[in-house]
Amino acid sequence: MLLRWRTGIAIGATKLILGLGVLFYGWMTIQSFINSGKWFDSHGIVLAWVAAAASLFVLADVLMSRFLPGWRAIAFVLGLAFALRLVWILTVNTQPVSDFLDMYSAAQSAAVGDFSFGTNDYFTRWVYQLGFALYEGFILYVSGDHMLVLKLLNVALNTATVYLVYAMAALSFGERSGRIAGLAMAVYAPQIMMGSVLTNQHISTFFFFLGLYLVMRGGGGLSLGAGRMAGEAGSTRGERFSLRYGWWVAAGLCLGLANWMRPMGSLFVLAFLCYAVMYLLWGRGQVAQRMLWKRGLRLAIVVVVYVVMQQGASLALQATGVTAQPLHNPEPYWKFMVGLNPVTNGGWSQEDTEYVLQFPQGDERNAAERQLMLDRLADREQVQDLLVRKLKLMWGAEDSAYMWSLWEQHRPDLQQQLIRTERVQAVTAAWFGLVAMLVLLVRGTSMEETRFTLPLMLLLGFAAIHAVIEIQTRYRMDVMPALMALHSLGAICLVDWGRKMLGKF
Repeated sequence: MLLRWRTGIAIGATKLILGLGVLFYGWMTIQSFINSGKWFDSHGIVLAWVAAAASLFVLADVLMSRFLPGWRAIAFVLGLAFALRLVWILTVNTQPVSDFLDMYSAAQSAAVGDFSFGTNDYFTRWVYQLGFALYEGFILYVSGDHMLVLKLLNVALNTATVYLVYAMAALSFGERSGRIAGLAMAVYAPQIMMGSVLTNQHISTFFFFLGLYLVMRGGGGLSLGAGRMAGEAGSTRGERFSLRYGWWVAAGLCLGLANWMRPMGSLFVLAFLCYAVMYLLWGRGQVAQRMLWKRGLRLAIVVVVYVVMQQGASLALQATGVTAQPLHNPEPYWKFMVGLNPVTNGGWSQEDTEYVLQFPQGDERNAAERQLMLDRLADREQVQDLLVRKLKLMWGAEDSAYMWSLWEQHRPDLQQQLIRTERVQAVTAAWFGLVAMLVLLVRGTSMEETRFTLPLMLLLGFAAIHAVIEIQTRYRMDVMPALMALHSLGAICLVDWGRKMLGKF
């Protein structure tokens, strides 16, 4: 009875998550399509380009299945991804600006042994950016003061992320989906453009999703749900290897390292915990019941390693005198206060910045930010309108990657073509994702098919938190691997349906 009750909760939760996935991808499809119209002569042209893009995926699936079997297909995809990104950084000379310049300047100082930047205005306010600045500083120390080396590392990290997208999709939906997901990520314009921008998103995205992939590989739906953890009856040698404690330590290390680079670890860990709890409930048989505590221990390792890494890095930087503060957010209300600004639609605000800087950092500034946040929350009608506008912008507007990568380069024709490319890709990806969610919801899922819920929960959580905190469309890059991995099933379903329809004529 208890096992049946647990399984029922997990099945119901899976259906709820898929229902939310339908709403998310449906919203993204509609808003992306509406927004894309302003970049083309008509929405009919947008539809034509989306149809052409979908046809290219059909052709790619056929060609890779026929002429690039096995590892050859992913080798081709990775080669394409690397080449596109390399050409971009060699032909577009992006210079760091804004926060990217602050961190690069700090890295240059760190490379020559000067760590006094840790106490300047920028890093005392945003102390959690120290990890990325020190990473860049180490690279410059090893290679010399050559910005190109950092951009080449971006290319390598982005190409590795393409492989992770392939691997997550293949693990969830099969090899064909993996190839399509990898190809979609390989040609995704914003990630290519951001390769020349010195943002912490490249390294953090890779390690965050490497950690999630390790969780999916070592503790996917079958392993967590069917009572086949390492040492349990029926385990194969491969399963025992993949589910040893070291596997979970590695996942925690990846999540911890990623959070050093970009402080989004709480969201990823929360998605992991929701996934873990849900599928610990989804068990069967007495073996699953007896081994529940062992599963819980392995999953707890991920969180413990992650927390220890954060505390260790914080203590180390304080002990060495780089900073006097722990690696936390000294202004916890800032992102929420700005995210509730109706004038900027939840985007960065110069007025908000000037307002809070008149207060000394610490309790007084935090109190002022908190009060302004509460004042904005008090007008419920305004908050509701703002929420809708933010969701439209975050999931429907053009990506700002073109702005950061082509900063002050005055190349309007190239900029327009890149925006149009990204708009077609966004509508196509959203449409594929909507089909994937509907297929999974209608046909149902078994314990062996639960891995996809981890990236889906992450994507939904990311959308929810950005409904209330500061938004920029370039932030979508942080979860684009999840979106691409999930949308691949929709692409494959559409390909198969298209083939069946053609076969009737």
